[in-house]
Amino acid sequence: MAKQKSVFKMAMPFVIGITVLVLVIIAVIGAIAITDQKNQQQQEAKQYEQRAVDVVNNFLEQQDAFAKQLASQPSEIIVGAIPGTVLAQVVLTGDEETPKKLSFSNQDLLRRAAAQGGNVAPEMSVDNNVQILAMVKPLADGKGLLLINTPFDFLRKSLEGFSKKEGGKIKLVQKLTKDGSEEAIINLNADALNSETIKVNNPNWYLKIEAPVRQGKVYVIVGVLFLFAVGVVVAMVRLVKKFDHTLNQDMNAIQSILKG
Repeated sequence: MAKQKSVFKMAMPFVIGITVLVLVIIAVIGAIAITDQKNQQQQEAKQYEQRAVDVVNNFLEQQDAFAKQLASQPSEIIVGAIPGTVLAQVVLTGDEETPKKLSFSNQDLLRRAAAQGGNVAPEMSVDNNVQILAMVKPLADGKGLLLINTPFDFLRKSLEGFSKKEGGKIKLVQKLTKDGSEEAIINLNADALNSETIKVNNPNWYLKIEAPVRQGKVYVIVGVLFLFAVGVVVAMVRLVKKFDHTLNQDMNAIQSILKG
């Protein structure tokens, strides 16, 4: 029995060494794999954020181009219902009555535009319980300003489609110029979102985004490798014990033969 213990003790340093080596290898592989996964997730998050920003910026660029094209027309022909607009209103310089027929938000935007030479950022406002994008452009003929209201729903649907396809949380926030407060003009599953603000091509707006996190198989692979290592160690211990037991039996048999 003493000999069995001695053989087992002689083999244990080897088993421990192999165990430590295997665990170190698994730890290194796991650390590299986890780091790569985190880097990939960060890269995917940045790409997701950029795509969401592109959706908003493309909408703003399209609406701005449409407004500029309309403002380039002679003011006399910008009358009646114009396709693509909820409202298109020419406000001639010195006209004090026409603005009073408009909603308060449109009047306020026009007053600020007149004070700033027509240079005001687009704003989301609500007209008859419908969200619209309000813009003001100087008329190309120099006779005044053009107020344009276009549907805001296109941007909402674009972001909703993007969010449904890719997942994640998106909030578009508008700064209110009067008291410095803010309001969420588009909120897609982002009530308690505490991410950093992301600029878009409108100084009155910003995005808050939480990209979807796709769990990789790294932890599963590391777990499988760990279980495999445990299995190898257990198998080695059993093999040493079996070898030790067999060797002990053989030695006893030889001793019996010699005595006989």
